[in-house]
Amino acid sequence: MTRISFRLCSHILPVHASLMRSKNIFQRNDPIDQGVLSFMPDLRKPVEEIANGFDQNQWPLSNGVERTVDVLTVTSNDRRPSTLNLKGVTFLLEIARRRPELRFCVIGISGAPIANVPDNFEILPPVANHELPNQYALAKVYAQMSLSEGFPNALCEAMLCGCTPMVSAVAAMPMIVGPVGVVVADQNIEKATAQLDVALARAANGPDTEARARIASHFTESMRQEKLIHTIRTALAER
Repeated sequence: MTRISFRLCSHILPVHASLMRSKNIFQRNDPIDQGVLSFMPDLRKPVEEIANGFDQNQWPLSNGVERTVDVLTVTSNDRRPSTLNLKGVTFLLEIARRRPELRFCVIGISGAPIANVPDNFEILPPVANHELPNQYALAKVYAQMSLSEGFPNALCEAMLCGCTPMVSAVAAMPMIVGPVGVVVADQNIEKATAQLDVALARAANGPDTEARARIASHFTESMRQEKLIHTIRTALAER
């Protein structure tokens, strides 16, 4: 069905060019070449990258709040080992075992406890969107160690709320964080643990205003709206 949809469409509007073609060297099991064009090389459709957009007022910067969580991540409510691995939770668990003095937290997993979780790794159930800013405000570093991604909203939301970002070198994430984030190139736990120290050192200065400014200036709702309207008008004019 996906192939048929791409064949029948007039335009393709990915949130990032990496979804069309990219190389993923962070993961170890799947082919390095990823993206639609890696699997449909003969596809010939106009492509317009239109990034996600965010309302910075919905994701405020909280000053004066003590950030008691060292590392936070948000994931989908799926406890399957394959999903925990895909979304980087398993990777963060390994880092947490090496840094017992730090407090880690993952939001979005409910149900029976996951086995072999260290004491410094807190697992919380999903929370409503309007409650997420309060959770982001408690965190120093937001870590997204996914093996596969697109353009993760939670990463951008956390940055708007002043979290220093640490991400895997996957899809749009290195571009999203730009010069204000820490990018982990591969699954070397020791190197990643050392890079976490870099992120925590940056976060030690208080809410990361540069991380917020990065999202507020590059990925707004109005930018997305303007590009969508322009592309739709162009497509209609070509009919």
